[in-house]
Amino acid sequence: MSRPLNRLGTEWPHGWSFLSLSGMVLICIRNFRKGNVMRTSLGVMLALRLLGVLLLGWSGLGVAQSLSWQDACRRDLAVLPDFLSQNDAGGRWAERQQGEARLAQALDAAQQKVATVDNEAQCVRLLNDYLYHWRPGHLAVLPVQMKRGEQATPAAPTLEMLSDRTLLLTLPNFAPAQADALANLLDAHFSQLAETPNWIIDVRGNGGGLPQIYQPLLGWLLPRARIDYPGAFLVTQANVAAWARICHQQMADAPCDKAAQHLLTRLGKADRLWLPLGGMGPFSERAMPLQPNRPKQVAVLMDEGCASACEQFLLTARQGMGIKLVGRPSYGAIDYGELLAHPLPSGRLQLLYASARTTRSPDMALDGVGVQPDVLLPKPASRRAETVQVQLWLENGEWRNWSQ
Repeated sequence: MSRPLNRLGTEWPHGWSFLSLSGMVLICIRNFRKGNVMRTSLGVMLALRLLGVLLLGWSGLGVAQSLSWQDACRRDLAVLPDFLSQNDAGGRWAERQQGEARLAQALDAAQQKVATVDNEAQCVRLLNDYLYHWRPGHLAVLPVQMKRGEQATPAAPTLEMLSDRTLLLTLPNFAPAQADALANLLDAHFSQLAETPNWIIDVRGNGGGLPQIYQPLLGWLLPRARIDYPGAFLVTQANVAAWARICHQQMADAPCDKAAQHLLTRLGKADRLWLPLGGMGPFSERAMPLQPNRPKQVAVLMDEGCASACEQFLLTARQGMGIKLVGRPSYGAIDYGELLAHPLPSGRLQLLYASARTTRSPDMALDGVGVQPDVLLPKPASRRAETVQVQLWLENGEWRNWSQ
């Protein structure tokens, strides 16, 4: 699959279609907010590598070994507000939404807690707790040098026949490691898919990944054209420099330098400007081949664990006739994406922040709100019980309490 062309007529590096990679870092953000800095999922590592953040240290930056962690943390915290306001795609929106007074209180509280920091884990947790006040997703501080812990292969998609009328397609993630798994699964079970009128697509706990992963499924669900809101890249000096670092790792130097210089020329004397990443007007249409024998009824089973690219799947899937979103609101981390990395003053930590926003924002903002289901269900007694409940609804047209 060829990479999309940007408005400069050159190719974006891999991962520059809006929200394509950012979601994989949500798992990492959650781990760090819990203080679990030793474990990073394989999917997150792959996503960060694709972003050009190799987590092996910044070339020529060096690590200020003489600094105590308290001093290092204080330095890094001090630069975050101004940097986010200037360079993060959602920074100024957060200032308006949260209010400068509330963000100032969060900063003051973090500055007081710095006095208790004496190691990396405590500093990372403190900084990520502060960043949470700006945005709950697609924003994180990570060590420059990650310690490799246990890495589990992301779970593969599965298909189960619940009855001769209903099947269950479980999509636990859209991780890069599962790039071919869904397409292969659909091919292997083509007859069952074509002959089964009711589908349950389970995306509960799906933390996101690459939207390209679920593309083979859309021909079974959607009309010939679908609506996609494109993204817009925030052009600043820092963002262009970070983009160029990624570009140089994936492409020849000449196209990178040319594109970066063009961006800087467009920027001119301005502090910042927005550059559309594709599409015409507020939304774009994408045609796709359709499967002739499609399901009559589809329930997409969702919950608060569905984030980023998973939420984009919800917004896309709900455009199909006969498709209902069922469950609980999603996580709410979709309005801002395309993570870039910025080294912090301590030399030990780096900031991952969003450089693009969807054109859906701010009038249709979903960050911190989530995608709402068409049918709201209470939290179930068990995962399986909820699946069976939805199956009975599809087959009998009524809701029943199922506690097994």
